Amino acid sequence: MNGVLLYAAVPAAALACALFAGTLRFMRAHMRRRSFRVMAVYFLALWAVMGLYCGLLIRAPGSEPSVIHWMPFEGYRLEDWFGGGGFVMNIAAFAPLGLLLSHLGMKRGRVCALGLTCSLCLEAAQLMTGRGYCDSADVLANTLGAAIGAVLAGKGDRR
Repeated sequence: MNGVLLYAAVPAAALACALFAGTLRFMRAHMRRRSFRVMAVYFLALWAVMGLYCGLLIRAPGSEPSVIHWMPFEGYRLEDWFGGGGFVMNIAAFAPLGLLLSHLGMKRGRVCALGLTCSLCLEAAQLMTGRGYCDSADVLANTLGAAIGAVLAGKGDRR
């Protein structure tokens, strides 16, 4: 990955999350409750399909070894933090889950638990199919992303 993309990934991900959070707040304030819930469920379904595609289907079966990387960040290089499948990108990928679930009324603890569960399922599917690395750092990043999304939703003090 070239240097420009490497260092542009973090601000771009942060900007995308901030825009998404602002859009959800605007929609929640200006839409009827039922319309907002329908739109949020639609976004959740879209997030799930895109997550499945990016996490599994984009890779060839058996392209990665079927082993579990238990030690987080072992052998990480700079591009592993900010690159296409890096730690920061995993946080950005799961932040919309936290945002959407929080705006639908779910408490932060449950949002984090669901983020952890979704991440474990994705990593288990990667392990079973050989489509990506099964890495504990990914589980940490994904759960952290869901938690950050829940905090960005503004539900932190009230729930």
